[in-house]
Amino acid sequence: VNNGIELREMWDGNTSWNLKDYETGEMKYSQRYFGIVANQMDLRAFPFDADAIPITIGPKVHKKLSLKLEHDPEHSIRTTKVACKSLIDWEIDQEVGFQSSEGSAGHSNATFIITARRRYAYYMWKFMSINIGVCIYSWAIFLIPPGSLQERLEMIVTIFLAEVAFGLVLSADLPRVPYLTVLDQIVVGTYALLFLVGLETQFV
Repeated sequence: VNNGIELREMWDGNTSWNLKDYETGEMKYSQRYFGIVANQMDLRAFPFDADAIPITIGPKVHKKLSLKLEHDPEHSIRTTKVACKSLIDWEIDQEVGFQSSEGSAGHSNATFIITARRRYAYYMWKFMSINIGVCIYSWAIFLIPPGSLQERLEMIVTIFLAEVAFGLVLSADLPRVPYLTVLDQIVVGTYALLFLVGLETQFV
């Protein structure tokens, strides 16, 4: 597994075996592994993101001319199912994709692709709904008579500080990436809306 990290072999009499046909040179090998697979994710759509997780299998020293991996037509990749109960934040597609590719050294690779979609309900109810509520509540400032400038400013400043404090709490559950995710854009948009409400209160 070329993109595996800290993989450990799991020996099982039913799934761990290898067979060689000395007449044709064909080798059949079956092995189970347990460990971590490295994959770079794009989190710009967080928390509505999905990711295709590749598991790349292939030699690291043999060239394509000396070793070629081919899909066995007798085994349909669509019959392969993924069972995962430990990733509570993700929904895993049961069907597995497959593609053949060539590595940087010219070797043959077989890549199995598992699709995972994030369960976003937690972020919808815990974070996004609160930001929407803050935005709606900030409009209540227009119910205060225009002549009560001090009361208006006190209210908008209080709401803004509450939103800043909420953003600090929220940051603990957000991925640290050098770009804005969808949830980041909602938070920044809330700041901008409160700022515009404050300007309207003071100058209009």
